[in-house]
Amino acid sequence: MKVTFKEYICEHAKHLSEILDDDDIGHIWAEIEGLDLSVPEPSEKEQKTFVGNLREKKVFVANDNWVKLTYCNDYTEGSNGMACNDAYDSDSIKEKDWIPKDEIWLSGAIETKARPFILLHEYTETQYMEAGLGYEDAHDAADEAEDEYRAKFLGESRFVSFHAFIGEQFPGMSKEVEAYYHRKNRNGRKKGGIMPKPPVRKMKGIAARATGKRGDSFFY
Repeated sequence: MKVTFKEYICEHAKHLSEILDDDDIGHIWAEIEGLDLSVPEPSEKEQKTFVGNLREKKVFVANDNWVKLTYCNDYTEGSNGMACNDAYDSDSIKEKDWIPKDEIWLSGAIETKARPFILLHEYTETQYMEAGLGYEDAHDAADEAEDEYRAKFLGESRFVSFHAFIGEQFPGMSKEVEAYYHRKNRNGRKKGGIMPKPPVRKMKGIAARATGKRGDSFFY
């Protein structure tokens, strides 16, 4: 029997609605829409640009190369002070607690139209983690919120057939990558074959460990 992502969330984090319900997320989205997230990517010298506060969090657009060279090789899209130590492989992190707890960083390299959805993800993730959820469950719940609003405003979804995605991204070695991913991830979502597209920051490590190859060619 296929397990939907909603069912997975309900099974593994039964009290999510007590942390953030649909109305809460709607109010957060309204506040995000009030921020100007269209600022250009700052230079490596400028490092990061403050764009405003989202409630108790300071939001910055950061230079992508500066973050990768200074703090985390696998950084992409964005991160936050609650999750930055857990969201990446430890060997890619150059400094522990590299984002302050009250900050959210968005990558200046991503399209401006995607930034509100990444910010929604990062902010809701901080709320779930501050309420006591571990990173994996908090990330999954944030994925759900992000996907709902992407579908509503962009008509797109981050959720794909995992088998099709791996076959497309890793032609000729999809079996090795998929087998490795399933061995290393406790995610129950794989039972249904439908799961969130693994984030870019994890794909490089997955491919490298599964095939023994390394390099930026693994980024899609």
